[in-house]
Amino acid sequence: MLRLSNIAGAFSVLKRCKQTVRWRSCFNTSSEVRKALEHGRGVVALESTIIAHGMPFPANLDTALAVEGVVREHGATPATIAILKGQVKVGLETDELQTLAQSASDFAKASRRDLAVAVGLGQSAATTVSGTAIVAAEAANIPIFVTGGIGGVHRGGEGTMDVSADLTDLSRTPILVVCAGAKSILDIPRTLEVLETQGVTVLGWQTDEFPAFFTQRSGCSVPHRVDSVEDVARVLDANRRLGLGSGIVLAVPISPEHAADGEVIERAIQVALEEADEKNIRARDTTPFLLRRVNELTGGASLRANIQLVLNNAKIGAQVSAAYAELQARERPFTSFAEAAQPLSIKDHSACAVVIGGVVMDTVGMTPCDRPEFTIGSSNIGQVTQSLGGVGKNIAECSGRVGVSTLLISAVGSDLSGDVIISMARASGMRVDGISKVPNERSASYVAVHGKGGDLVGGIADMEIFDKLSWPTTYAQNKRDLDAANIIACDSNVPTTFLAEIAGFCARHAKPLWVEPTSNAKCCRSIEAGILPHITFISPNSTELATLASAISGDPYTAVHLDNVDSPTIIDLLRPQVRILLNEGVKTVIVSLGSHGLVVGTQSSTEAIDSAQLIHVESDPISPVKFKNSNGAGDSFVGAAIAVLASGATLEQAVNAGLSAATMSCQSNEAVSPQISRELHPKL
Repeated sequence: MLRLSNIAGAFSVLKRCKQTVRWRSCFNTSSEVRKALEHGRGVVALESTIIAHGMPFPANLDTALAVEGVVREHGATPATIAILKGQVKVGLETDELQTLAQSASDFAKASRRDLAVAVGLGQSAATTVSGTAIVAAEAANIPIFVTGGIGGVHRGGEGTMDVSADLTDLSRTPILVVCAGAKSILDIPRTLEVLETQGVTVLGWQTDEFPAFFTQRSGCSVPHRVDSVEDVARVLDANRRLGLGSGIVLAVPISPEHAADGEVIERAIQVALEEADEKNIRARDTTPFLLRRVNELTGGASLRANIQLVLNNAKIGAQVSAAYAELQARERPFTSFAEAAQPLSIKDHSACAVVIGGVVMDTVGMTPCDRPEFTIGSSNIGQVTQSLGGVGKNIAECSGRVGVSTLLISAVGSDLSGDVIISMARASGMRVDGISKVPNERSASYVAVHGKGGDLVGGIADMEIFDKLSWPTTYAQNKRDLDAANIIACDSNVPTTFLAEIAGFCARHAKPLWVEPTSNAKCCRSIEAGILPHITFISPNSTELATLASAISGDPYTAVHLDNVDSPTIIDLLRPQVRILLNEGVKTVIVSLGSHGLVVGTQSSTEAIDSAQLIHVESDPISPVKFKNSNGAGDSFVGAAIAVLASGATLEQAVNAGLSAATMSCQSNEAVSPQISRELHPKL
């Protein structure tokens, strides 16, 4: 009997963490922020330019500490971001805030263009709206960011082309920025025009008019109004689930009791602009000069308003962050195997699955079980067979045998093997209209050697043809099936650019994506493609899992040895490696353990990372007499599982069907057992 229980969140939209290998050597998160993220609590990113260049000392330090206090008071964790001696720091300690506030001249301003310079040359820098948003969204997986006001189009910008990088980066960074609108010293109407052109969502917080930083009114309307933090959280959630890749501006008016006199502020701005022009102050020096001069001209009224609006923004931002964290914890279609009442949501019940990956001419050598162990460096007596194989083909064939209409998308060369592969696939009942012929290329081939007992000794794979796969061409040729698919599976034979495109497609259309790592040499392609947050299921074996965990964390992991250990020990051994993938945003990790069954792990968004839920699923033993080979067992598991999921069944039903298919293939001379049929499908 299989023991299945407590697998959480199989299809929930979890955090889309972008903290990948490229950030790790220069990235440091405070323990407070790290624990909050691990426990699924709300975290609010805060910029540091407002401390170093937006206010004089000691008002800047007092404000920074007060803002962090407000964030904590309203249920979230503050994460002030800066670059300290080449290290990107997320979450500053009190002494680091003090250094930033007192030694502002030692800190440059860092937007996107400056990050590489500051990190590469070991410099210290205060991050702007642009720089903070990039670090928060792409490295730290913090989707909410509080600041005073965003940059924008400077007055006279139609002639000087002085436009803040904030606007461009908000168009390509999936983050919610809580602000008091754009700074009053800017051209607000043109700033809103640029935001519209760049596809940035603009929300007015309990207002129909875009605020003007120091004052509540700018004379410009907002495209959308929101009146509750829950509504803001839902908009942010939808933005990330749709994979839009662009940001959201939540414009919060300063409270009436703290708003400055609009006419006084405007007169001061005009004087400051004239002085800036006379002194030839340009580019990044413009905003600090204008803010400082306006404060002087208003007798400190603008600074007092600035402090109050930042505190107000921090309150709203923290409340939104807490609401968003609660939403992520609540919206989980699967809560456990035992409680999985809601099947995979699908557009219809056509049960269409699409598999993208390798179709290969397989040559397999096998040492009979009554012979000695396989001898490396010498010829071995055995049997050699040829058949149609490939991870993608095996998955698609098994899915079809279980009774689901399945399209295989692949490529073959314009050689004899290509013709044979297509003919054999057609003869087996598979759809071949998704297999394209590539002129002047070799078809894929795989040579494997199995030792005594059927375990793989080694193999050589010639899969270069799959590098020729192009997503635009693939989509154009298979649009109808891809659009109709209820689930898409992809092996790692395809190039990283293709993986990135298919993952983006699945994210935009809310389609579950199953990635099969394929081999130890290719399993890291999903990391290189940056798609881990878009993966619904990934199914490595223990060796591939160790390679993935090592590549992500930078720490050396090795495949665990499972002989003579019980289920709790297996879970304890695998938990650290599985947890690394879950932390990166993968929804469900299914680790194939051969005769030891498999481990299924998902991350409960309501519990600590250290409590990531794992369950060991035992497989029925196979006698040595019946065992043939394990060559297609993992692929058969995936094929049966996606077929069941595509029909709206539960994860438990999919795992049961997958294990049954894998067991049958282990007892067959074929990679996918001909005995696999629709009888495995619980809904057919």
